[in-house]
Amino acid sequence: MSLKPYIQGTQVTGMEIDDILIPAKGDGVSIDHLADIIQAFNLLINYFDFGAVLNPEEQLDDWTRDEIYEFFTERNQRQILFFEILTEAEESERHELISLMAERLKRPNFTGKQLAGSLAGIGIRTNSLGKEALYVTDWRNESDGWHCYYMLAPSYRDEIINWFEDERVN
Repeated sequence: MSLKPYIQGTQVTGMEIDDILIPAKGDGVSIDHLADIIQAFNLLINYFDFGAVLNPEEQLDDWTRDEIYEFFTERNQRQILFFEILTEAEESERHELISLMAERLKRPNFTGKQLAGSLAGIGIRTNSLGKEALYVTDWRNESDGWHCYYMLAPSYRDEIINWFEDERVN
């Protein structure tokens, strides 16, 4: 199991564990605590099976076109809008996505918590079906801090775009 700290100035801004980036809270953790963090991590991996979580052996099923179409008929307005916005660009940064959703929903008070609720519903249903995720996230450490980007899963991008095109025709 590999552990790679991300350091910006005197702050640890994230940790990469087996190619999974975990951002630090707030502005990060003082580099003075790095040795303690690594020691705590090493202690935890002696007692807990992080590999089972980080590299699950369970194989998720691919989606068929019909399954994607059925999945979308079960989604609510916010969930559909989330996917629709992702069809319009290669990626969407979280704050921009929230602003677009607020504008299109005509709900200026739409928040990140409401987006999280919509995404949780998508994730719960996807997991219950044993399917791969239809969207992916990418956390990036930029000059002004960590940013989350959303994009359609490359394997399903064309089918999702086709669903929206078919919906516009019908």
